[in-house]
Amino acid sequence: MSCPRWEELSAHRDGDAPPGFAQHLDACPVCRTSVETLDRMEERLLGLDPAAGAEDPTLADRLLSRLPPRPPEPRGRVLRFALPLAAAALIPFALIQVLNRPPSPVPPPPAARPADPPIAVAPAPAPSKGPTPDRRRSAPRDRATEALERFLAAPPGGRHQHVAALRAAARVAGPGPLVARLRRIARRGADAGAVIETAYVLDGPEATTYLGELARDPRTGPEAVNALSRLGTRSAVTALVRCAAAEPSEGAVRALREARDLAREVLLADLDARDDATRLRALALLARLGAPEVIPAADREARRARDPVPALRALARLGTTDAFEALLSLGGALGKEATVAQVIRGVSEAAIPALQELIHGRNREVAFRAVEVLAGIDHPSAIVTLEGLLDDRSGLAPAVVRALARVQGPEATELLHEARARPSLRWEAELALRERAGRNL
Repeated sequence: MSCPRWEELSAHRDGDAPPGFAQHLDACPVCRTSVETLDRMEERLLGLDPAAGAEDPTLADRLLSRLPPRPPEPRGRVLRFALPLAAAALIPFALIQVLNRPPSPVPPPPAARPADPPIAVAPAPAPSKGPTPDRRRSAPRDRATEALERFLAAPPGGRHQHVAALRAAARVAGPGPLVARLRRIARRGADAGAVIETAYVLDGPEATTYLGELARDPRTGPEAVNALSRLGTRSAVTALVRCAAAEPSEGAVRALREARDLAREVLLADLDARDDATRLRALALLARLGAPEVIPAADREARRARDPVPALRALARLGTTDAFEALLSLGGALGKEATVAQVIRGVSEAAIPALQELIHGRNREVAFRAVEVLAGIDHPSAIVTLEGLLDDRSGLAPAVVRALARVQGPEATELLHEARARPSLRWEAELALRERAGRNL
């Protein structure tokens, strides 16, 4: 693009530049200088006193008369572009020289005409003494903040006098800003008990979320759990569930037991979550609450999970006879008998009565598996049960001998010697003793 004319430079300053002018201006120092000169000239002209031009009608003619005459445009290609640029550079210079000269004497003004009669002007209204709109909008927040600070500053025995004012302020300003303010005050070292009590009074989702965070802090956990338990709302129970899932403290679990129905509702909803960790945490908490829904949920989870152990542990923690029956059945179905036996031995105190009941139940397959698991539990009650089964006519005595063959310990050896003394079990007991002896070698 060739260098533009003076009119095009002026059009650029008015926002009407031709296409491609901005790229040309970046590459052409001459045009940039012309544009800068025009800018400075405009600044100087705008700085003049407009009254001077009005009082001197000849000012414009005198300025124009001092400008150099515009030369005719040559026909040559080089001069056609060079002369406009030169004129563009000289015209601002001439204007600046004119502006720097002292102004010529101004002719005296014409005689003043008689003054017009005064016009009555209504007095301006006095400024309003009421609050501005911004102040009116911020007034509820200020009053709510004052109510919050009064509640925090009150002694523990006198806070009940400020509960109504704080709750009214929270209804007007909203609990969210007050909870945010409470967080800032707590970070500055406010009394933890006062902060928890304030969040309890504020209630609402924001306050409940904050109490849930405090419940997971070991320093404020018990008090915050107590506050959530007293609230008893669904959001409070949800916060307790999250707290118990992250850090299963006895206080949180106890609070969930007190809100049993609502806690079960929240946890059952979590069983349908897409996240595996959420489902397993809900399963473990439901087991601690003794919810029977754990049995089908754990069965479903164990069959589809890569690692069935968390679901198996939830069944063992539930501790009911039905839960142990489902656990033994799952072990056979998944081929995880050894894993199931290990999980059950981890809760042997609760497992022994359930296993004893299953041994005498109608499901023979479960009864045989219960014998095998019971034989591996080192507990006097388990030994007594197995000893009684050696004389039992239920047909479980051979299963007891086979189970004892895989168990170490003097109690198992003594039971096998007793079984060898019985004619019906002599051969099985002899094989079991030889198997144990070969394993010991």
